[in-house]
Amino acid sequence: MAKLFAALIGNVIGKWILRKAAPAMPAATEPKPVTVPESIPTTAAEAAPEEVISMSIASLASGFLAKAQAVASLLPILSSLVQLVEASLPAGTPGAAKLKAVEDALASVYAKEQIASASFNEIWPLLAGVAGSLVASFKATGLFTSSKQVAPAVDPAPVA
Repeated sequence: MAKLFAALIGNVIGKWILRKAAPAMPAATEPKPVTVPESIPTTAAEAAPEEVISMSIASLASGFLAKAQAVASLLPILSSLVQLVEASLPAGTPGAAKLKAVEDALASVYAKEQIASASFNEIWPLLAGVAGSLVASFKATGLFTSSKQVAPAVDPAPVA
């Protein structure tokens, strides 16, 4: 009886080990039907998917470097234009009007230079930020004065 019991236990344990060690069989799936395109594209452009393909890191870096080079090449002109506009417009002219004057002048220079690496509309936000930093620096060093008008102090009426 002990031999029969040992054989039975050995058989149960053996089957258990085989189930754990054997890879699981994947469930059977039905094959997908093959669809035939209605017309075969004649060019690669027609065959390409219409989804937008994301730009690679290299092209993004190249675009950023082109914009940075354009901004760097315009920095001396931008600094001179900011100083010229500040000196030539009357006191009290709003900063937005001064910035627009700088933008118009710089757009004209940019068009004549024909810097093809980036359009002016792409780099103007960068240049506007630099112009704001230049104005803040010039005000901090005393080169520009604040355009805020201070009301003159009024002498109180003498008390009789």
